[in-house]
Amino acid sequence: MFKKVVIIGCGLIGCSIAGAAKQKKLAKEIIGIEINNLDDVQNSNFFDSVKQSILEVNNADLVILSTPLASLKDVFYDLIYQHNLKKFDLITDVFSTKRSLIDIIQKLDSDKKNVFRKAFLSSHPLAGSEKIGAVAADISMFENTKVLICPFIDSEKFTDVQNREKKEDQQQKFVTLALFWQSLGGIPKSFPIEQHDLFFAGISHFPHLVSFCLALVLSRSDFSSKTLSTHGGGLKDTTRIAGASPDLWSDIIFDNKDQVLKFIQAWSVNWGELSAALKDSDKDGFKKLLLEASSWRNNFKK
Repeated sequence: MFKKVVIIGCGLIGCSIAGAAKQKKLAKEIIGIEINNLDDVQNSNFFDSVKQSILEVNNADLVILSTPLASLKDVFYDLIYQHNLKKFDLITDVFSTKRSLIDIIQKLDSDKKNVFRKAFLSSHPLAGSEKIGAVAADISMFENTKVLICPFIDSEKFTDVQNREKKEDQQQKFVTLALFWQSLGGIPKSFPIEQHDLFFAGISHFPHLVSFCLALVLSRSDFSSKTLSTHGGGLKDTTRIAGASPDLWSDIIFDNKDQVLKFIQAWSVNWGELSAALKDSDKDGFKKLLLEASSWRNNFKK
């Protein structure tokens, strides 16, 4: 059990973590840090107290960064430049992209970087919803959900962020963090942070963009109004995530735009093959492409 868990950013994910942790009695005290929608956060009853700044918290066993990406710089300023980082045993995040996080860490002076890296280990629970805010929190969100834990590595780009001097300490923090997610029902696994953003551009960010685009096409079609009331399960499934927050997904996709653009290019190539087969009445070629896609999809692991 943790003595004190602090969650900075009490939206959907932050409140879901707090609610699950409280239900499972993983911490003696859970503190939320939030400046918006305070009534919703306080009414959730997931937190022992809600404060407006990390500067109001003296220490913590675990700090979880769960703010919108747009707030990341401000949060880091308070956390790193206004606070004593040594008061926090373990710091993690739940951001959908890691580029901005890495950039900020890279720009820290060596002393602050060394202190921060000793406490920090990145996370990414593969959970979420098209809904937003504390009112949409789901304490069962992490049940049987994969949670990626992403240590910084030694490479030309990341040398300044992580070295092997404190390997044992990092391993212990990994175990502690993995047990925390496991206690929430998650399935933790290690994942290389240098591959994170490209991988998630493919499995999450680009699929969301495709869903938004499909909804956009239909919203501009002659059947826009009729489609809202007359549709099958296929359309409902493929456009569900288009109901997600445009603010949230604009931030995510723009933060990871270089990687998302790679998949847009790949989409264009494959779309071109399908279009060409259709225009040329090449049914065998068209069917071959569908078969390739279908075979891949049917091999999905649960």
